[in-house]
Amino acid sequence: MNKGKNKSVGLGLVFGASFGVTVGAIVGAITGNVPFWVSIGVALGPAIGMTIAMIVKNAK
Repeated sequence: MNKGKNKSVGLGLVFGASFGVTVGAIVGAITGNVPFWVSIGVALGPAIGMTIAMIVKNAK
């Protein structure tokens, strides 16, 4: 098993989830619907983070 590959995907997952929660909380505070936007951030953040991690890994 390639530990470098797993590490980059795991980091993308963690950074994406934290970024998604942060953006969801900010947008939710602005719109007044925090639970909805935090859940959207939790759902979309890791997918975006993993996609970026895979693109960066393949670019090396």
